[in-house]
Amino acid sequence: MRIFASRNLEKMNATMTNLSSKYPTAFKAVLLFLALYIAVAKIGNVVSIFTSPTDENVFQDSKDGVKVVSIVPDGASERAGMEIGDVILSINNQAFQNAKEANAILKQTKPGDYITYVVQRGNDQLTLNVLIARVGIDWAILLSLGVMLATIAVGVSVGLSKPEQSGAQMLAASLVALAPTFAITGAGGSGVIGGLWWMSMFFGLPFAVHASLYFPKQSKNFKKQLALVRAFYIVGAATCVGLLAFDVTRTPLAMWNCAYLSIAIGILYGIKWLQEPDIQKAQRWIFYALIVFGVSNGIGWWLYNEFGKVALYVLLLAAVVPAAYFYSITKYRFFGITRIVKRSLSYHVTNAAIMFFLIVAFINVVSWLTRLEWTTPVGVRFTTMSIQIFTGSENPAANKIGERFIFILFGIGVMWAFKLLSEKVRDLLDAYFHRRKYNYRNALSEISEVLAEKITVSELAESIANEIIELMQLKGAAICLAVRNGYRLETAKGSCAVLTADDAEELYRRGSELLLPVPIVDLLLPNEVPPDARNQMSRIQEAGVQLVAPLVIKDKSIGIILLAEKRSEETYKEDDVKFIESVARQAAVAFENARLNKEESEKRRLKRELEFARKVQQEILPQEIPAMKGLVVAGSYIAAGEVGGDYYDVILESSRHAKPSLAQHLTVLVGDVAGKGISAAMYMARVQGIMRTLNYGGTLSPKALLEQANAVLFSRDMRRSFVTMFCGQFDTEQKTLVVARAGHLPMLWYSTADDRWHIVKPSGMGIGLDAGERFANALAEEKLCYREGDVFIFFSDGVTEAKNSNGDEFGMERLLELIERDKHQPASEMLSRIENALIDFVGNAEQHDDITLLIVKAEPVEVRPENSIDHCEHDAENAKLVC
Repeated sequence: MRIFASRNLEKMNATMTNLSSKYPTAFKAVLLFLALYIAVAKIGNVVSIFTSPTDENVFQDSKDGVKVVSIVPDGASERAGMEIGDVILSINNQAFQNAKEANAILKQTKPGDYITYVVQRGNDQLTLNVLIARVGIDWAILLSLGVMLATIAVGVSVGLSKPEQSGAQMLAASLVALAPTFAITGAGGSGVIGGLWWMSMFFGLPFAVHASLYFPKQSKNFKKQLALVRAFYIVGAATCVGLLAFDVTRTPLAMWNCAYLSIAIGILYGIKWLQEPDIQKAQRWIFYALIVFGVSNGIGWWLYNEFGKVALYVLLLAAVVPAAYFYSITKYRFFGITRIVKRSLSYHVTNAAIMFFLIVAFINVVSWLTRLEWTTPVGVRFTTMSIQIFTGSENPAANKIGERFIFILFGIGVMWAFKLLSEKVRDLLDAYFHRRKYNYRNALSEISEVLAEKITVSELAESIANEIIELMQLKGAAICLAVRNGYRLETAKGSCAVLTADDAEELYRRGSELLLPVPIVDLLLPNEVPPDARNQMSRIQEAGVQLVAPLVIKDKSIGIILLAEKRSEETYKEDDVKFIESVARQAAVAFENARLNKEESEKRRLKRELEFARKVQQEILPQEIPAMKGLVVAGSYIAAGEVGGDYYDVILESSRHAKPSLAQHLTVLVGDVAGKGISAAMYMARVQGIMRTLNYGGTLSPKALLEQANAVLFSRDMRRSFVTMFCGQFDTEQKTLVVARAGHLPMLWYSTADDRWHIVKPSGMGIGLDAGERFANALAEEKLCYREGDVFIFFSDGVTEAKNSNGDEFGMERLLELIERDKHQPASEMLSRIENALIDFVGNAEQHDDITLLIVKAEPVEVRPENSIDHCEHDAENAKLVC
């Protein structure tokens, strides 16, 4: 039997899951219908109670007859002299058998009528005339209706948020089904209102426990928990049948209620015990709330039987149930729900509820004051000069004035106390819902202090975003700034952290023409969003951006500030817009100053680095060249922008002769690193060190030297760029020159043998472009024989590609014409004339590339005896060597 029932329950769950996933719209319609039906029925019932005639007492059946169990203090019955414990014998001269028949007689009266009660009080029989009140408002009933409506609101919100999820649907339906239990009216009664209470108490409560098995996830012990739920349904049905089988008016409802709720609490503990720790943590407040409801409901109805209506306030502890569900759903995001209702609506509802409770409390306190009786009369006499206060009963008129005076004082004190209490509660509520007003003047002063303290752009952006979020109580903020190559998201805080650089570019593009803050909707009109920008727009909406404030300097936008939704979810008001406009003006000036400071600082740093690099580069260029038998060398290097990547070197054989002037081999190198500036110069310094290390003896062939250099530079740790290079090795005894070219410009050779210029261009590829075999195969070596008077010119592309103000290049033809004319001049003179021609050609135009020029001329030179060395004159400004 148990297996069959459990399977039926599982089958019911599966059926609900299938239906919910297939028909979410139908579920929403059914849920709304049930919620409205219950709410309208209960509200109508309460209104009818409040507008029905009332004699402001409660009676019920007892063994002695129909006995008065409760009387409203200072109400119609109390004013007529009725007391608790009176046994009612007749109403308007009509006899009755039980309380139900007595109520039927009362319903025949109208507000303003007098009801004649005949009551038995001890051994005395009394006749009392009670004036029917027109409207009687019972605060417990009214507040319990509010608890019911709050529960329905939470359930409907969950159902409408996630109608496609079966767990959310069960939770929503269970809360709507449970809600009528919280309204005091209809308990144990008949008709529609009574039926709602019966269904809610004995079906809605088990259903609510059943629904709790599906969030935040199913437990590993789900089947065991389902068996407990099945038992709960059975207990509820049995209790309901038991109550209906007996005359409820004669069977104490409280006893049945306590027994049923005790079993319910035990089942709740059993389900909790079977849950995993993480589920227990997520549901702990709901569990505690249901326990509080069970205990308070059972005790409340029992106290009601003993002490009357005043005990009904205990039933209002059920308010913890909707509060716990609301908190847990939003806190732990059950079913992916992050919020049930808008925070602004929550604020207004909570504020109204608190004000209502305060008003009710105030009315009750004032009512209590009016019922105070003074055991010692206090008299007050007012004169033109003083106020006299005295005790005693010798002056009834003064005593009456005294009582009124004291009552007025008490009233003023109570009113003042409630005013302070309401202000304190309002402050706490505003703090919780982030609705505290901020002082604009003080806020601008704080912003100004922050702007004065920060120097860098990034520090400014971080501080401004944080200050705006804190002062305006926002969910997030971001700052986008214009940069040289586009736009940059400088900082993004809070909800705006989902934004990317692409989003910043799209927003800046749309807001670059703004001069004043505008709502985001004015920039993101749906018909103006291109398809390729839809992703950016979705992220902007996810970030909750609501306001865009431009950063403007001299009518030019340098960036934008993005402001997300307020934490209070209020709309931005005029004061907010004026404040952020002032902040944006100050921030724009601060960002511009920071940018200028950064540029100036960067210039100073760069200047120091350039000076250092220039010094390093000057030191790595040849400082002196020993006199060589039959060769004269002249070199010049002019860097573009103070430092560059060009390089030349002269390496003399040092292993065979003690006297450098008698050395046989001279290696000449001219190179160019890809790129410009400090990095190129530093890289070339490394290349120069490698070349000198590899060719320490000065006898390594050009091809072998370049191959070994390529192997070193192509290694993982050394390769940063590539280098073109021309390498030539002179043999002064054989009068030969062996050359190899690693992708560099050709060498120019004037041969006296045939009186013409030759362009020497052996094949080869740049160093660092490829390792090993491919580089070696591409690299060719040529051997030339020269005579006295031959001229060899090594140069970089800065010579032939030098441009004038018209953009014309110096070119190879102009260089050939120049050296053809001066070929018989000394090497130093040729070098000077080429430099002067370049200077005249370029004029005031900016130098875009390094200029490197090395001239070697074969002619006899006087060799100094006694181990002397010819030193070159070194022109530090233009890195020129003349030997």
